[in-house]
Amino acid sequence: MKTFFLLLFASLSFAQDIKSIVKEALQQNLSLQAVKERIEAAQLSIKRADNLDDPILTVGLNDLRLDDLFDRSLEPMQSHFVTLAQKIPAPNKRKLDKILAMERTKTIQKEFALDKEKVALQLYLNFTTYYEAKKKLAVIDRLLPLVRKNSHYLSSMMLFDSNKHLLLIKNDMLLDKIERKKLLLRQKLFRALRNIEALSLKKIDSIDLELPSFEPKSLRDNKVLHLLVQKTKLQQVKAKRVELDQKSDFIFKAGYYQRAGFHDYVSFSIGLNLPIYGTQKIKYQEEKTKELALQFQTNDLEKQLKARIESLRYDIGKLQEELFILKQKTLRALEHFFSISLAQIRTGKELYGYLDMLEDRYYLELEAIEIESLIFKKKVELAYLTGALL
Repeated sequence: MKTFFLLLFASLSFAQDIKSIVKEALQQNLSLQAVKERIEAAQLSIKRADNLDDPILTVGLNDLRLDDLFDRSLEPMQSHFVTLAQKIPAPNKRKLDKILAMERTKTIQKEFALDKEKVALQLYLNFTTYYEAKKKLAVIDRLLPLVRKNSHYLSSMMLFDSNKHLLLIKNDMLLDKIERKKLLLRQKLFRALRNIEALSLKKIDSIDLELPSFEPKSLRDNKVLHLLVQKTKLQQVKAKRVELDQKSDFIFKAGYYQRAGFHDYVSFSIGLNLPIYGTQKIKYQEEKTKELALQFQTNDLEKQLKARIESLRYDIGKLQEELFILKQKTLRALEHFFSISLAQIRTGKELYGYLDMLEDRYYLELEAIEIESLIFKKKVELAYLTGALL
């Protein structure tokens, strides 16, 4: 039992990686659960499409005489009757109704796939904010003791050299900047973590800072494009179904009439609607216009996505070059210069230069983290646009 609790504590103390959080969130997210229910309802509508409309049962009295309400044998027109009416759709209407229900189901399934990608996108974007804030806080936590130590050192040196007053002010100003930055970063970290918890419906204390990788696919795998293509197919079926409304449905009606003192009889009739005013034709034109609009929208989106994907790939390449220069050249050169000047700094000389270098290194390290976060953010967007986020 003791071993079990130790293992449980150890598992809880480890930070969870973002990919496992995303995987769990897709199972727990309430918005996605709602879409699943819509899919189930749509699948039931496919079965319903095979059914005819319910028949209409009518029961009544004919020729109710006001001079004698209860004598039903006064004349042949007096009768009790029951009728049954059934609407029979024109050929292919029920077939298209079923196809229409199937296409609606497919559309909701495409919406579900897109919604999952959107949830994952929001989780990864919030993780980017979390990552950036956490990394910057690590830089600050490493720098703050050094800057505070400088304040104590310069304060003690002022007892012997009043010229160090300006250095102390400069150092304290840097200290104030760093502490304000730390406060803002903690706020960003808190908000990002709460957003991730809201999306995943679970308590999260910390997240592993390892950045996941994605394998970008092609434009053909974009979920928004998939949905628009499916909506176009659905609209095509809608247009065909509306076109069939120009054909008349048949209504079969049969009745049994009972008469007191006269022979009973049966009636039978066939009715149909007459589409003579052009209403169905106008509705068909409306649906075809909607279909054309969706085709234009799909083509336009495809061009926009293609341009955005090319732009993201270019930006990622340039940012990676910039990050390489910053890390491998600028920061290394600064560290080298810092080590060369260290002897003079320790003797009290070049303190202005030391503080400048300290501040430069602080801002350059933060800039490197910002570029890393921006690269990851663009990779996330690229994965989202090419359907590779999940």
